[in-house]
Amino acid sequence: MANSKANGKAIKALLPHDYACQEAMETNLRGTKNLLTSPGKAALPLKKQRGHEEAAISAEASVILAAVESLKNSIEELRGDLKQNTLTIASIVKAVDFNSGEIKDLKEKNKGMTEEIKLLKATNLDLTAKLLRVEKMTEDQESYKRQWNLRLNDLKEEKDEDTRKKVAGVLIKILPHWAEKVELILDTVHRLGTPLNGRPRQIILQFSL
Repeated sequence: MANSKANGKAIKALLPHDYACQEAMETNLRGTKNLLTSPGKAALPLKKQRGHEEAAISAEASVILAAVESLKNSIEELRGDLKQNTLTIASIVKAVDFNSGEIKDLKEKNKGMTEEIKLLKATNLDLTAKLLRVEKMTEDQESYKRQWNLRLNDLKEEKDEDTRKKVAGVLIKILPHWAEKVELILDTVHRLGTPLNGRPRQIILQFSL
C-alpha cells in the first residue's frame, strides 16, 4: 500500500509536465502503475514536432477549405448555367410550339387553296372548251361569209379616195336596180395591202347576208 501511494504521488507530480503523457508505464500484479523512465531533457523536441504537425495540419486544412470554396463556386456556376439552359430550352419550346401552330395554319390554308385550284382548273377546262367552240363557229362563219366576197382588180386608185363610194358606183352601173339598196347590200369594202407606186391594189367587197 505504501508503494502504491508513493507511485500515485509521483504520477501527480509528473502530470503538469508536457512529457508526462509520453512516458511508458507498466502495471504490476497489484494493478498499480510504475514509471519506467524518468523525465529528461530529451522530451523537448516533442514540442517542436507538435508545432510542425499542427502547422502541417493547418496547411492541409487551408488547402481543404480552399478546395471546398472552389467547389462551392463551381457548383454556383453550374447552377447559373443550368438556370440559363433551362430558360433557353423553355424559349426553344415556345418557338417550336409557335412554329407548329403556324405550320398547322399553313396546312389548312394550303388545303383550301388546293380545293380552289381544283375548281379553277375545272372552270378553265370548261372555258377552254367553250372558246374552242366559239373559234370553230367564227371560222365557219368567216368561211361562209367569204363565199359572198368579191375581188375587184385594176380599179384605178386615187389619193384619199372613198373606196366604198367608188365600188357602189361600179355596182350601180352593172346592176342599176341596186341603186336604192346598194348601201344595204354592201357590208365592207377595202383595198388589200399597202399602196403601190403606179399600180392599183385589189379591192375586196363583202356583201351583207
